[in-house]
Amino acid sequence: MRLILAFLLLTSIQGYAQDSNFPFWFSSERAKIQAIKEFISSMNIQPEVLYKLTRVSFSKDTYISGSITAEVSIYFETYSCKNNIFKVTWYPNSCSENYCTPFLIQSYPCRQNLLNGD
Repeated sequence: MRLILAFLLLTSIQGYAQDSNFPFWFSSERAKIQAIKEFISSMNIQPEVLYKLTRVSFSKDTYISGSITAEVSIYFETYSCKNNIFKVTWYPNSCSENYCTPFLIQSYPCRQNLLNGD
């Protein structure tokens, strides 16, 4: 009986995940470009401050509930911070015909402050 319930649960999660997937045009490259645009507008980029992007990564996750997220992490440095992260997350239901609205935008505190010696 438990085996049957587990099978039904797993197949329903897989079906839900397939039904609520991202549009075909929402690629990792498009997500990265959109995340960089969000980074520029959210961080109030100042021309006198050098923002060095060290890495831009894309990941897509499916949770046990069946929900799918796409996330771009931007790792960057400034003159005062060596290791900082900016993340943008999307859900498939936030997508229209040609645009996916970010669900969550996060800027994490500096993990290695160069001015204070932390």
